[in-house]
Amino acid sequence: MDHVRYIDGVSGRSKILYRLKQSVVQELTACQTRQRRGRLSEEYAASLLERMGVHIQRRNYRTRQGEIDLIGVDKDVLVFVEVRSRRVSRHGRALMTVGYRKQRQLTKMAWRYILYQKPPQSKCRFDVLGFDIGDNNVEVTWVCSAFEVKGLV
Repeated sequence: MDHVRYIDGVSGRSKILYRLKQSVVQELTACQTRQRRGRLSEEYAASLLERMGVHIQRRNYRTRQGEIDLIGVDKDVLVFVEVRSRRVSRHGRALMTVGYRKQRQLTKMAWRYILYQKPPQSKCRFDVLGFDIGDNNVEVTWVCSAFEVKGLV
């Protein structure tokens, strides 16, 4: 199934947004290195978010704690996005790699971004896009509001 699935992290509702282009599937499945696969996944994630109305402001925002893959704005909400890609295996899906430690790290980096960049948005959310890449297929899952942080913005 080469499609993009959207999951609302608050309500838990999900829906299929659209099928991926065959050229995207071929490019992702042909990647030989993790770095190339990760870079392509971030490019496609940014493209998907733009298509769905999220305006990307920053890519690869680096701090001492690490890196936020994408930062965008959806209407009046600041959106911090983590993009994960993984070859399909018995070890689980890409989304499963964003655990408590990664969430805490993302939160610290978001605090830093808000503190120094002073964005005009009064609300924020954390989204995660997972790219599960098989031999001949790709499944993308976008979890909107994947986790909550109390007191942030």
